[in-house]
Amino acid sequence: LVLIGIAFWRISKRPKTGVSSSETNDSEYLIYSKKGYVLRICYAICVAADYILIILEIAVTGLSAYIALTPGAETYPIAVLLIISFIASTFRNALSLKYLRKAYAEAFRILEFAVDAYRISDKTAEDKHKLQQENERAQQVIASYNE
Repeated sequence: LVLIGIAFWRISKRPKTGVSSSETNDSEYLIYSKKGYVLRICYAICVAADYILIILEIAVTGLSAYIALTPGAETYPIAVLLIISFIASTFRNALSLKYLRKAYAEAFRILEFAVDAYRISDKTAEDKHKLQQENERAQQVIASYNE
Protein backbone atom coordinates (compact mmCIF):
# COMPACT_ATOMS: atom_id res chain seq x y z
CA LEU A 1 0.00 0.00 0.00
CA VAL A 2 2.92 2.29 0.71
CA LEU A 3 4.32 1.62 -2.77
CA ILE A 4 0.95 2.47 -4.32
CA GLY A 5 0.92 5.74 -2.41
CA ILE A 6 4.46 6.60 -3.51
CA ALA A 7 3.64 5.81 -7.14
CA PHE A 8 0.58 8.05 -7.15
CA TRP A 9 2.50 10.82 -5.39
CA ARG A 10 5.17 10.68 -8.10
CA ILE A 11 2.50 10.82 -10.81
CA SER A 12 0.90 13.85 -9.18
CA LYS A 13 4.21 15.76 -9.23
CA ARG A 14 4.62 15.49 -13.00
CA PRO A 15 4.00 18.70 -14.95
CA LYS A 16 0.60 18.93 -16.61
CA THR A 17 0.35 19.49 -20.34
CA GLY A 18 -2.53 20.99 -22.28
CA VAL A 19 -3.36 23.77 -19.81
CA SER A 20 -3.72 27.19 -21.41
CA SER A 21 -1.91 30.23 -20.06
CA SER A 22 -5.16 31.90 -18.97
CA GLU A 23 -5.95 28.86 -16.84
CA THR A 24 -2.53 28.89 -15.19
CA ASN A 25 -3.18 32.47 -14.06
CA ASP A 26 -6.58 31.65 -12.54
CA SER A 27 -5.95 30.65 -8.93
CA GLU A 28 -9.46 29.26 -8.32
CA TYR A 29 -9.23 27.03 -11.37
CA LEU A 30 -5.81 25.73 -10.31
CA ILE A 31 -6.82 25.11 -6.69
CA TYR A 32 -9.99 23.18 -7.48
CA SER A 33 -8.44 21.37 -10.39
CA LYS A 34 -5.68 20.14 -8.10
CA LYS A 35 -8.25 19.15 -5.45
CA GLY A 36 -10.07 17.09 -8.08
CA TYR A 37 -6.79 15.47 -9.04
CA VAL A 38 -6.09 14.55 -5.41
CA LEU A 39 -9.57 13.06 -5.11
CA ARG A 40 -8.85 10.94 -8.18
CA ILE A 41 -5.62 9.71 -6.60
CA CYS A 42 -7.47 8.82 -3.39
CA TYR A 43 -10.03 6.93 -5.47
CA ALA A 44 -7.29 5.04 -7.29
CA ILE A 45 -5.57 4.15 -4.02
CA CYS A 46 -8.85 2.81 -2.61
CA VAL A 47 -9.47 0.72 -5.73
CA ALA A 48 -5.92 -0.65 -5.78
CA ALA A 49 -5.92 -1.45 -2.07
CA ASP A 50 -9.32 -3.12 -2.31
CA TYR A 51 -8.26 -5.34 -5.20
CA ILE A 52 -4.92 -6.20 -3.61
CA LEU A 53 -6.64 -7.26 -0.39
CA ILE A 54 -9.25 -9.29 -2.32
CA ILE A 55 -6.59 -11.07 -4.37
CA LEU A 56 -4.48 -11.72 -1.28
CA GLU A 57 -7.46 -13.11 0.62
CA ILE A 58 -8.51 -15.43 -2.22
CA ALA A 59 -4.99 -16.61 -3.02
CA VAL A 60 -4.04 -17.33 0.57
CA THR A 61 -7.31 -19.13 1.31
CA GLY A 62 -6.93 -21.26 -1.83
CA LEU A 63 -3.33 -22.07 -1.03
CA SER A 64 -4.18 -23.07 2.52
CA ALA A 65 -6.99 -25.31 1.25
CA TYR A 66 -4.58 -26.96 -1.20
CA ILE A 67 -2.00 -27.55 1.54
CA ALA A 68 -4.70 -28.93 3.85
CA LEU A 69 -5.68 -31.49 1.21
CA THR A 70 -2.08 -32.64 0.76
CA PRO A 71 -1.51 -35.91 2.66
CA GLY A 72 0.80 -35.51 5.66
CA ALA A 73 0.79 -31.69 5.50
CA GLU A 74 1.88 -29.71 8.53
CA THR A 75 -0.75 -27.59 10.21
CA TYR A 76 1.58 -24.65 10.95
CA PRO A 77 1.68 -23.27 7.36
CA ILE A 78 -2.06 -23.67 7.06
CA ALA A 79 -2.62 -21.73 10.28
CA VAL A 80 -0.28 -18.94 9.14
CA LEU A 81 -2.00 -18.66 5.76
CA LEU A 82 -5.45 -18.58 7.33
CA ILE A 83 -4.32 -15.86 9.73
CA ILE A 84 -3.06 -13.82 6.75
CA SER A 85 -6.43 -14.35 5.04
CA PHE A 86 -8.22 -13.25 8.21
CA ILE A 87 -6.09 -10.10 8.47
CA ALA A 88 -6.71 -9.19 4.81
CA SER A 89 -10.45 -9.73 5.26
CA THR A 90 -10.45 -7.67 8.44
CA PHE A 91 -8.67 -4.76 6.74
CA ARG A 92 -11.12 -4.85 3.81
CA ASN A 93 -14.09 -4.76 6.15
CA ALA A 94 -12.64 -2.28 8.63
CA LEU A 95 -11.49 0.20 5.98
CA SER A 96 -14.76 -0.19 4.06
CA LEU A 97 -12.89 0.43 0.82
CA LYS A 98 -15.84 -0.59 -1.36
CA TYR A 99 -17.93 2.32 -0.07
CA LEU A 100 -15.05 4.73 0.35
CA ARG A 101 -14.05 4.41 -3.29
CA LYS A 102 -17.66 5.14 -4.30
CA ALA A 103 -17.48 8.31 -2.22
CA TYR A 104 -14.24 9.46 -3.83
CA ALA A 105 -15.58 8.67 -7.31
CA GLU A 106 -18.73 10.69 -6.69
CA ALA A 107 -16.75 13.54 -5.13
CA PHE A 108 -14.22 13.88 -7.91
CA ARG A 109 -16.99 13.80 -10.51
CA ILE A 110 -18.89 16.56 -8.71
CA LEU A 111 -15.76 18.68 -8.53
CA GLU A 112 -14.76 17.88 -12.11
CA PHE A 113 -18.13 19.03 -13.46
CA ALA A 114 -17.92 22.19 -11.33
CA VAL A 115 -14.40 22.97 -12.56
CA ASP A 116 -15.50 22.41 -16.17
CA ALA A 117 -18.48 24.74 -15.70
CA TYR A 118 -16.24 27.36 -14.08
CA ARG A 119 -13.69 27.05 -16.86
CA ILE A 120 -16.19 28.07 -19.54
CA SER A 121 -17.89 30.71 -17.37
CA ASP A 122 -17.16 34.41 -17.17
CA LYS A 123 -15.36 33.79 -13.84
CA THR A 124 -17.49 36.24 -11.91
CA ALA A 125 -17.83 36.23 -8.14
CA GLU A 126 -21.03 34.20 -8.52
CA ASP A 127 -19.18 31.59 -10.61
CA LYS A 128 -16.48 31.36 -7.95
CA HIS A 129 -19.15 30.96 -5.28
CA LYS A 130 -20.79 28.12 -7.25
CA LEU A 131 -17.41 26.42 -7.54
CA GLN A 132 -16.90 26.72 -3.79
CA GLN A 133 -20.37 25.30 -3.11
CA GLU A 134 -19.71 22.29 -5.35
CA ASN A 135 -16.41 21.72 -3.57
CA GLU A 136 -18.25 21.73 -0.25
CA ARG A 137 -20.79 19.28 -1.65
CA ALA A 138 -18.00 16.96 -2.82
CA GLN A 139 -16.39 17.07 0.60
CA GLN A 140 -19.74 16.36 2.22
CA VAL A 141 -20.13 13.23 0.08
CA ILE A 142 -16.81 11.91 1.35
CA ALA A 143 -17.67 12.80 4.94
CA SER A 144 -21.06 11.08 4.75
CA TYR A 145 -19.52 7.83 3.49
CA ASN A 146 -16.81 7.90 6.16
CA GLU A 147 -19.26 8.06 9.06
